[in-house]
Formats: sequence, C-alpha cells, structure tokens
Amino acid sequence: MDIKHHVIVSTLLAIFIYPTYGIFALLVFLGGVLIDVDHYLWYIVVKKSFSIKKAYKYMKDEYHGTRNMILIFHNIEFWISSLIISYFFPLLFPFVIGLASHVAMDLIIFFKYRCTHPNPIAYSLIRKYIFR
Repeated sequence: MDIKHHVIVSTLLAIFIYPTYGIFALLVFLGGVLIDVDHYLWYIVVKKSFSIKKAYKYMKDEYHGTRNMILIFHNIEFWISSLIISYFFPLLFPFVIGLASHVAMDLIIFFKYRCTHPNPIAYSLIRKYIFR
C-alpha cells in the first residue's frame, strides 16, 4: 500500500485518540507508518544499496508479492511482543493501534489484488523458518 494512505489513516487515528493519550498519540505514526522501514532494511541487505529512491521504486513494482521478503516489523511475533509490552506500559498502546491499522490496510490490499504484497507466510517468522 502506498505510504500516503498509511499517513492519512495514522493521522486520523492520532487525532481521534489524542484526547485520551495526549502526545503519546503520535506513537500511532511509529506503528502505522514507520514500520515500513523493514522494506528498506530488506532492500539494503538484498540489493546492497542504500538508495531510498531506488528502494521505493523497487517496492512499487507490481511483482512485489512474489519476492521472498523478510519484513521484521510485519510479522505476528512482533505484533504479539508489541501487544504484551503495551499491556505493561499502557501509554505505548497507540503504537499497537497504528501497527494494527497498518497491517489491516496491507492485508486488505493483499486480498484485493493478491500480487502487491509479500506472501502471507512472511507474516510469521516461526512458520517461515521452523515449519517450512
């Protein structure tokens, strides 16, 4: 999904929860927008290039879904860890809200087009590496 959609939704969510969380509502952006940094990290490791422009173009490619990507912030183990941490530190819950919105939007696009997002098996590192 295009980053601008994540920014729009994250902004609306941050505004909505601001009365409850105050400045911590900005954590919605970490979960909703900045978790896509894992795409760039994957690009750096695989392509050995630090070019943000080339990475963005590469990720916009229509065959994005056929790549065997490891997205460390898009997996269920990261989500569960974030949820557990937010249980003990409730002010971090806006991060989980942003993360949930980001992943929900990605999954909607995946199920709509079936070719614009990494294979769902990438959503679990345990499944990918232990239960091949």
